[in-house]
Amino acid sequence: YEPETYFVAMHYGHNTTTDNAVEDRLNDEKNRIIGVVSAQLRRRAPLIAGPSNDSSNNRESSSSTASATLPSVPLPTPHVYVANMKVDETMQRKGVATELLSSVAREYANYWSGRMGGEKIPLVLSVDNNNVGAVTLYEKAGFEYLEQNNVFCMMVRWP
Repeated sequence: YEPETYFVAMHYGHNTTTDNAVEDRLNDEKNRIIGVVSAQLRRRAPLIAGPSNDSSNNRESSSSTASATLPSVPLPTPHVYVANMKVDETMQRKGVATELLSSVAREYANYWSGRMGGEKIPLVLSVDNNNVGAVTLYEKAGFEYLEQNNVFCMMVRWP
């Protein structure tokens, strides 16, 4: 794998007040990180655990038995793995995550595609099924389901 790259969104506030107390508070809000995501070019793809619709798997089953019953899902090779998206709660649903994803796509489209002979590189990520806000964001950003199990899903955005 290539080294991870971190993308950061910054908030550059503007204050127009002459009240010193208000200005001090607003200055605390300026120049702060409001979002971050990591991305990594992966030239080879591991296989991931696929769907598990078998309700007979329970906690008493050994983990090796349970994992042996799950099919493997191949990921596209190469791909950019997007991970650890985090946006400040006060800035969520304001386009920050969308901009971070766009930055990742631009960076890898421009830099890595050029280094790999113009090859188009898809973005891949995993997300917990119960994180409805994130799933909706990724769907709106053009990600499609590669695979889904009872806990998480793997999604891909083709270039």
